Amino acid sequence: MTLRYQEIKYVVWAIGLLILTYLIPVTTDFVWIEIVAKIREAINSGDSGPLIMSSAIYSIVYTVQNVVTFLAVFCLTLSFNRYKKISFLINSGVTLISFALINHTINTWQLIPWESFSSIVSAITVLLLIKNSFHLNNNFYRTVVIATMVFFAFQWLNMMPLFSNGQFGITDIPVSIKITSQYLQSDAVLNFVGLAFFIPLFLSALITSTLFVSFDKNIAIAHENHAKEIALETIRATALEQRVYLEINSIAHDLKTPLVTIRGLNSLLMLSPDQEKTMVYSEKIDSAVEKMSDMISAFLYETSKQRMSVSDLVDYMRAQIPIDDDYLRVTTEIETDLPEIYINKIRVSRAMINIVENAIRVPSLYPIKEVDINAKRETGYVCIEIIDNGTGISSEKLKEIWNMGYSDYNSTGLGLFFVKKIIEENGGTVTIQSVVGTGTTVQMRFPTFER
Repeated sequence: MTLRYQEIKYVVWAIGLLILTYLIPVTTDFVWIEIVAKIREAINSGDSGPLIMSSAIYSIVYTVQNVVTFLAVFCLTLSFNRYKKISFLINSGVTLISFALINHTINTWQLIPWESFSSIVSAITVLLLIKNSFHLNNNFYRTVVIATMVFFAFQWLNMMPLFSNGQFGITDIPVSIKITSQYLQSDAVLNFVGLAFFIPLFLSALITSTLFVSFDKNIAIAHENHAKEIALETIRATALEQRVYLEINSIAHDLKTPLVTIRGLNSLLMLSPDQEKTMVYSEKIDSAVEKMSDMISAFLYETSKQRMSVSDLVDYMRAQIPIDDDYLRVTTEIETDLPEIYINKIRVSRAMINIVENAIRVPSLYPIKEVDINAKRETGYVCIEIIDNGTGISSEKLKEIWNMGYSDYNSTGLGLFFVKKIIEENGGTVTIQSVVGTGTTVQMRFPTFER
């Protein structure tokens, strides 16, 4: 789509510039009369000032005509920019031939002599200066700057008596100016003025082109470095994630062995004579072992999922959070008749616990820290919200909280990177809205279970 737009844009510009190319000679008849008048004034007064002025006017008019024509042809060439297999030499040849034909046609139609040599040399120079950025989308604007300087510089060579024996300045106006200059014995003045314009303009075009090339190289290097940084960050994140999961799996496997031993010893304890107390303690031990075993299994078999109600999930999560603080209030509000969700209970509850613990840990500007856990129905989803009245998160930190390794307030939980990963693994999404000084809202949405 972008390429197509670029092609259409350049074609439209080319048509507009071609129309302008044909209009310029029609609208500049008075300029030629003014140039002739200046030449006569110089002859009559014996002053070379009007002669220099007529040279400047002639150079400006011819520069405008040539630059507009060149840009019109150049835009047509750029409209085929997507065909980058076409070599620069072929593109340049087509551009030069088209430029020469259009100029010849217009000047023949308007009966205006055309300085073909200086115009062709100027066009070749421009093409050589923009060679390194010929296919770039922003090349048109650079070409306008360089072409204006180059064409204006070479037009002054047509005015210089120094080049009278060459191919520069062979049409009526330049010849008349040089003859008048010879008559006024001001050849040195005209040569000096011509060089004073040509040398700075040509050098400026050369330096500008070099700066454009350097700029492109610097931009390319910056993009390459940025891409390398992203790739390196991705590799680091992947390596850290793999390391964390390997450590979790290793710990889980190690924990399985003592749990089996504890359960075995607990079975023997249940056979002791004091059955009443022993049974109470044994049941508690067995329940704790079973719960820990479930948690370890959930980490070892993270793809394991089951359907469950939202209230059961919230109750299970609440049971894992010891709340014994007079300055903390945790409330729960769950809509009735919520549909079931299909998740890994242990992993999702751990993610929710991490969010609640972060909400509890963050400072608050109020005497009582409040954490609200709400569950409500949305179209096709169940939304679980965890809202706190803490100090909030700044917009700068909100951009970073999902990054691997980010932590705040000495957090020791899973980290929001893993929270997001766990929720997305279970088909859900998580978003955070926060207002500094007011609090933070974390929303987790899970698709409803389809029977």
